[in-house]
Amino acid sequence: MTILNKKLISLIILITTLFFYNVAFALDCDIPVTGEDAAAPNITQIVCPFARILNLMVLVVGVVFVIMGLYGAIKIATSWGDPKGLQLSQQTWTHAIAGLAIVLGFFAIILIILNILGITDYQSPGDAFEKIMEEIKKFFTETSGTGGPVITNP
Repeated sequence: MTILNKKLISLIILITTLFFYNVAFALDCDIPVTGEDAAAPNITQIVCPFARILNLMVLVVGVVFVIMGLYGAIKIATSWGDPKGLQLSQQTWTHAIAGLAIVLGFFAIILIILNILGITDYQSPGDAFEKIMEEIKKFFTETSGTGGPVITNP
């Protein structure tokens, strides 16, 4: 098999993997664009795009973490025992792990907020944001009869 054939097969596999990827990293947001609720601003209109961006960022962070880990491994393999090369590869791994720890810390903060609000039945980060918004809406709806803030479109 020639190098050209190997490259062609690799390119075909890459393209099919990219175009026929089966998992959707998205959040189903029912934002009305027509009808009587179309003009009324709703908190969901802010949360849904934020949750979509968060889901995409989780995917990107995972990919970057794997790439940085592989890059650090390649740096170790090509350092040939050079202490400076080993130190640079360790720094690469340290930065990759620190970035992953920051993202995991963000999710820990989200979980703490969910536990404070008493929400325990969520399946994904997008679902967690929906549950938080439901609790906030319920709070405003319940306090609107007692002189608290009034929400017009719960």
